[in-house]
Parts: sequence; C-alpha cells; structure tokens
Amino acid sequence: MTNRFSGKVAIVTGSSNGIGRATAILFAKEGAKVTITGRNAQRLEETKQEILKTRIPEDHVLAIVTDLATEEGQDELINETIKKFGKLDILVNNAGAAFMDDKRTSGVDQNISKAKKYLVETKGEIVNVSSIGAGPQAQPKFIHYALSKASLDQYTRSAAIDLIQYGVRVNAVSPGVVATGFGEAMGMTREMDQKYFNFLESHKDCIPCGSIGKPIDIANIIAFLADHFSSSQNPFQTMPRFSGNTVIITGSSNGIGRSAALLFAQDGANVTITGRNTERLEETRQLILKSGVSESHLNSVVADVTTSDGQDLLVKSTLDKFGKIHILVSPINLRNHC
Repeated sequence: MTNRFSGKVAIVTGSSNGIGRATAILFAKEGAKVTITGRNAQRLEETKQEILKTRIPEDHVLAIVTDLATEEGQDELINETIKKFGKLDILVNNAGAAFMDDKRTSGVDQNISKAKKYLVETKGEIVNVSSIGAGPQAQPKFIHYALSKASLDQYTRSAAIDLIQYGVRVNAVSPGVVATGFGEAMGMTREMDQKYFNFLESHKDCIPCGSIGKPIDIANIIAFLADHFSSSQNPFQTMPRFSGNTVIITGSSNGIGRSAALLFAQDGANVTITGRNTERLEETRQLILKSGVSESHLNSVVADVTTSDGQDLLVKSTLDKFGKIHILVSPINLRNHC
C-alpha cells in the first residue's frame, strides 16, 4: 500500500457502508485524513472502527452524523472538516448513491458549491458516484433513479468544464451491479438484504463479467481519479503493481502510447512496444531503459498493426519472449489474435 494521499484531506459522503465505506478506508490507508459522514450513527461508527483497525491515528478521522439533503448538513460537513483539518483536497460525492431524488441531486451541487473555495486553494479533486442506471439503456421501475443519475452525469460534465480553469478536476464513476448494502439503505433488514444479494448471485450470468462487483473495486477507481498524479510519473509511487504481467502497447512510438509503455515498465510489467517508425520506436525503447528498466523486460516490434501480418507478428513476438499476455492497450481490434 502506498502513501499517495499523505498530507491530503478527503471528504467521503455516504460512508456508512458500501462504496463510501470502502473508499474512506482506502483513502485513510493511503495516508489521507478523512471525514466520513452519513445519517446512521451506528453504521458510521462501524466505518470509523474499520478505519482505526488498520492502525490509522484517530485524529486522522472525523465522523459527522448528518443529512446532506439539508443545507444545515452541508454546512456542518464542510465547516467541521476545515475546522479540524484546515483544508480540503478531495471531495467524493457518494451520498444517496443507492437512491436519489431532486433533493439529493441538488445536494451534490450545493456540496460542491460550499466546498469550491477550499478545493480551488488546493487545486483539488471531485469524484461523483453515478450509476450505469443513468442510461442509455432503460430499466423498468427505475424512472426517478435513472433521471437523477443522468442529471448527475451531465452535472459532472458541466462542472468539469467550469472548474478546470481553477485547477480543480471533476470526474464520475458509474458502477454496475455492486454488493453495497443497497437493501439496508432502502430500509430492509440485513436478512432481507442478504436475500436480495443471493438473488443477484443466482442471476450473475446476466452480468457481462459474470460476477458481482465489490465496493473496493469501485473505491480503487475513485482513488485513481482522485490522485492528482495518476496520469503522470509520480516518483513516490514505486510499488511494482504490474510485476509479472505482460503488456502490449500499440502506437508506442510517441505520445500516449510512449507514456503508457514507460509507466507500465516502471510499474514492473514486461512490455512490448510497437510502431511503424523504427527511429521513434527506438527512442521509446531508450527512454524506458534510461528509467532503469531491465532490457529483459522490454520487447520492441516494428510492425504495421493495421495489417493481419503485423498483428500476427506482434502477438507471436510477445509470446515468444514473455510466454503470455495480460493487458492489451490498443486502438486497433486485436482480440482475434490474442
């Protein structure tokens, strides 16, 4: 586990359970001071205790029982966070993720408005938790839920344009089927919620990946979006998270492909780079080697991957050198060859 959020202050709303709880725990583990909030005092205390079990200092956690559908609750959340921690770097709007109405959608807007000046000071990050229920595929008996999530998606796009001029990034995640305690949030008993989960488990063949997501899966995505350095080379992130994995990156002679190849290689992966321009591809190769990556972890293939012969060469060369393929980064459809 890294300390990529060391020195940062994060607010995670709706952190009594599910995605919010997992996100708060993850931020705290990775060094952030965290404000957790929800309406249920008992479940919020459970979240706090889960965080403290990971040996996080108690003064790094602030728990606020409040209703963010009210202006008083919003004011309390922001003011108490600033009072305790002195600043705000990350705002995760997860409250009402299981069910939203007009109040909750506008609550996100109000929350961001009240936090804006503090986030501008730190050039902070905002992550909104939406849902695939926003569409475009319609679902029965989800009219208001879908409407509120679609509204949140468009709000996120607009806020991103408005706030980026101040250095504040705004993003959203849209989870599918995730075991989050949805039923309990809707007033079910834990037994009823377990029955609901069992129903989903028995129908997981309807889910493309064949499994129900876990809150930590979404928390990891939220953390990625909230990490200001996630899209650049961060010298403090040295954990070889792709160690043992083999990655093919097409179009790696320059630009995004070159940067992706460098990052994967620095994070421990075996990397195949490819492009049509021999000179530029060699520049990519040398850049990776200069970063301290062993030549045995690098494979360079000059090929035109828009042709079947080029695709075959790319895949065969990778398998000959590394024996397997885990990740394919490519604008070209190579699925039939992998």
